[in-house]
Amino acid sequence: MAVLLVVVGFFTSATWTLAEPPQIVWEQVYIDDPPTSSFVYSLNAAAFAGETFVAVGDSIMTSTNGLDWTYVVPATRQTLNSITYGAGRFVAVGGAYVSLHQAGLHYSAIVTSTDGYHWTNVVERNLGFNLAAVTYGSNQFVAVGTGGGGVMVSSNGFDWLQMPAEVLRYCNDVAFGNGKYVLVGNGVVSPFEGVQVMTSEDGLQWVKQQTGYSDELIGVCYGNGHFIACGSNGSVLASDDGVTWVRKWNQPEVNLWRVAYGEGYYLCPQSTQALLVGTSGGEWTSQALPGTAKDLGGVAFGNEQFIAVGWHNLIVRGRVPAQPPAITGYSFTSDQQFALKLGVQSSRSYRVEFSGDLVTWNTLTNLTALAPTLEIRDAVATNSSRRFYRAVAQ
Repeated sequence: MAVLLVVVGFFTSATWTLAEPPQIVWEQVYIDDPPTSSFVYSLNAAAFAGETFVAVGDSIMTSTNGLDWTYVVPATRQTLNSITYGAGRFVAVGGAYVSLHQAGLHYSAIVTSTDGYHWTNVVERNLGFNLAAVTYGSNQFVAVGTGGGGVMVSSNGFDWLQMPAEVLRYCNDVAFGNGKYVLVGNGVVSPFEGVQVMTSEDGLQWVKQQTGYSDELIGVCYGNGHFIACGSNGSVLASDDGVTWVRKWNQPEVNLWRVAYGEGYYLCPQSTQALLVGTSGGEWTSQALPGTAKDLGGVAFGNEQFIAVGWHNLIVRGRVPAQPPAITGYSFTSDQQFALKLGVQSSRSYRVEFSGDLVTWNTLTNLTALAPTLEIRDAVATNSSRRFYRAVAQ
């Protein structure tokens, strides 16, 4: 049980700050070892919705707890590269450029499921590019392609339109947040030389953005009000709007494949059997995965745990240890309520209590954090000559 104590004697208090990113506790929960195929095969991406995790790649794996996984027969011959959830369904996209599936250059597939276990193939044909990533936002799915560049959109996950959009030749990932889509990759050829980021408000019209850095970007996500992009040479860039970017981390000769957000932290699988964990404020650290000898590629967060997936259908899960909440500010509101701001872990539950003598404690409120900051108000605090508060992580 993690507890924070605040003393309000009207008025004295101390300010604490959140520590650096915690050491996430990891465990391997699944791997095909020995491998069941002579091909080099993998899981490339993962997503969580409701109570279900789904991992996709050269196969599909599902779990309701992150520990026990079930193999699901894919509804496509293609390698699936990305998965998202929206409009009541999972949507996964992929293409045939991984060696396990030889369906032809530029073949792509889109499959969909409402429960993660039963899948329907809705697209499988030559699009002129391989679908690399998909996201959901503003009431539509947007999928992007690599090896030729391309964009497809759908309002329901079944009916797809290939858009005449001018985008990067190598579109590696796409995310939605703050009212816009952010696409990352590598432009390579005119008129996109040196461009790694494009933004769009509708999925059709895309605008080139300059990051000021030259490293190819491979993954992007949106969380806690920020876009985080990662890529070659261990580059991590952060942006509030998708337009102005600031580098937060750099590690030469290391690739960062994807990025996900959860419990106040961003997590990027590295090409060195390790994971990079950090915050939008710039506190980043590399954490090794003990006992894991395969590279990880995809990552997702849900149900208070990270799931990372990789080669030979490797699946590992990690949990952020419970930490005490931290005081980030306090004040009196205009109507004389006492307002206490706490730095917390997203998705965790907390109980805030008050006391006049440090002996008898009463519950002020119970709540679950939806963001890394909580504001607690006490409307009758000024009725007491002194008041003690404590926050308990449950």
